[in-house]
Amino acid sequence: MADKKILFFCQNLLGLGHFMRTSEILLHLRGQAQLCLVFGGQLAEGLDMTAATKVITLPALRREDGELKVVGTHLALEQVKEVRRQRLLDVWRKFDPDVLVVEGFPFAKKVLAFELIPLLKEIARQELKPAVFCSIRDIVLAKARKVAKAQKAEQTICKLMNKYFDGLLVHSDPRVLRLDERFSSLERLRCPVHYTGFVVQSFPPPPPDADLSEGGPTIVVSVGGGRLGHALLDGVLATAPLLAARCPHRLLVFTGPFLSDKDYARVADRANGQPNLMVRRYTTSLLHHMARAELSISLCGYNTAMNVIRTRVRALALPSLKDFEQPLRAERFARSGILEVLTQADLAPSVLVERIVAMLERPRPSAPTGFDLNGGATSARILLNATRSRRVGAGSPQPAAGANVASH
Repeated sequence: MADKKILFFCQNLLGLGHFMRTSEILLHLRGQAQLCLVFGGQLAEGLDMTAATKVITLPALRREDGELKVVGTHLALEQVKEVRRQRLLDVWRKFDPDVLVVEGFPFAKKVLAFELIPLLKEIARQELKPAVFCSIRDIVLAKARKVAKAQKAEQTICKLMNKYFDGLLVHSDPRVLRLDERFSSLERLRCPVHYTGFVVQSFPPPPPDADLSEGGPTIVVSVGGGRLGHALLDGVLATAPLLAARCPHRLLVFTGPFLSDKDYARVADRANGQPNLMVRRYTTSLLHHMARAELSISLCGYNTAMNVIRTRVRALALPSLKDFEQPLRAERFARSGILEVLTQADLAPSVLVERIVAMLERPRPSAPTGFDLNGGATSARILLNATRSRRVGAGSPQPAAGANVASH
């Protein structure tokens, strides 16, 4: 089985959740296959990529105001695109995988079509082709669209999936969030659709972290990568003096690795003179901090929500309103008693301090959620069982329409 070769393509354009899901699946595959990770996003210091046998980093891209931006190089965008396109093809040819996993595309990350479509076309021309999987989170197509535009987007997704992909991994528990809630064309997909369960991060060995050795009760505040959640940071900073007078907790605030230096300096400056408030940019041990915390205050991105479930910490979540993703996830998780939802109105210091105190008076969650949290292991099993296939000839019959939806 260790002779099987699996190639992962992962690109974070905003936060880090995409990388964290891919990393967890790689951990479950380690030692059972040769693993190559192609990563094209902005790196955060300390990210662990050691689960992959081989790691290829492409010139980094991120998205800002809907447009691709180059990170950390003097090259123009079109030059970076060409370098990435050629390097991705070179990696595929040299590694020659049995399985390819494309994170997001074509359900998301359409701005990466410039490099992924040439790769998929090249693969489709092979007589003996690798099994190609698309890997997506629990909620897709979360932006508001007019009906005609939404239908056109789904038509494009179905066309690409049916032409190039052999399977779809949906990292969700269908009892909580189903793909067809946001994607009405599910029955038009010809490939098997696998609900893997939620991909929850495993506890790594605790790294050296001085903040973990600090005593006393802690409230952990986090905003993912740091490109969202600025209002939450400001609300917590303003509430800190009121909280100090109500309960002896320290506030440990992680601003995210991608918060601008200017904004980080502003946040850190506001913390000066407040002994109960500590500001940090990023930690690779957030899971450990949340496990020890009395309360987590955060956005409701996929990875943070999974950390809340994993650690069973009391949790307040302010879902980002950039689209429907986080509000929908927060609503479903609140319905199950996993967290409580904050609104923008709750960020007023006099209101937020009361929400915090009320949460601290509640017992810490103790019972399992009942959710399927085996997404990493299930995804690994599906990929290990996948095999190469011979290209369907022009005169050969096509697979029957209709999705084969499997829940593992």
